[in-house]
Amino acid sequence: MKTNPRTPIRQALTLSLLLLALCLTMPSCSKHDEMPDEDEIPGAYHPGGLFSARLACSILSGNEWENSDLLVDFTKEERGDSIGVTLELTKVHGPSSPYLFVVPSHLRFNGIQYKIYTIGTGAFRYDTNLLGIEIPASVTEICPYAFDGCENLQQVTIYCTPEIAENAFPDGFQPTFVNP
Repeated sequence: MKTNPRTPIRQALTLSLLLLALCLTMPSCSKHDEMPDEDEIPGAYHPGGLFSARLACSILSGNEWENSDLLVDFTKEERGDSIGVTLELTKVHGPSSPYLFVVPSHLRFNGIQYKIYTIGTGAFRYDTNLLGIEIPASVTEICPYAFDGCENLQQVTIYCTPEIAENAFPDGFQPTFVNP
């Protein structure tokens, strides 16, 4: 059977346009930049400054986006500068469906506010369900292999100018910078 050589190009273009439209409907990062003091995130504490929390995300169910959550691990770090106590996002346990995620700029646990400053080494590594992510202005560093193997990643919007490791993203991937 002979196939039209334009069919794969049309399919790729259609998929790209669909993903762009879906990413444009992703909640805005600015909604998460200023979390009111009373918004407490329940977390599970682990030895050595590690803890986990469930954070909101949007998952694709059929052709509809639904609100959901995912488990995110953090490492707490006491910094010697004016930032104070900060968090490194160390691992995301994503859902088994395609999803979009907005990294909040800070979280409150047990009455203490923590600023999210780093996307850690391998945080999203091999997460083939991650389609898009927004990274807030609080993030100052994206570590090696943070998004390595995220073969379906279509959109990364960064609201800052962090230090980005050379191999943080899949080969050839270019994030979008907004108002850096």
